[in-house]
Amino acid sequence: MIFCVATVRRGDTDALSFLERIQCPRCWRVYKHKSSLYKHLKWECGQESQFRCDLCSYICKQKGHLQGHMRRKHSLQPLVDQ
Repeated sequence: MIFCVATVRRGDTDALSFLERIQCPRCWRVYKHKSSLYKHLKWECGQESQFRCDLCSYICKQKGHLQGHMRRKHSLQPLVDQ
């Protein structure tokens, strides 16, 4: 069994705000916003990685993560979907 551990970020001193986080019912990851949990459930939790970089071996589960990778690692702006 794999467990995901939530960490408190630096500056997050409000213990109550940490306790109010939303937990994934499948893998127990913790999120601050419902929208983040929704994206996690839709694109990540139990899903295979589906976005692959054409220039290296990087793979990820969200399109935005691939776009950020392309900007950071390859200095490329992704093409805009039309």
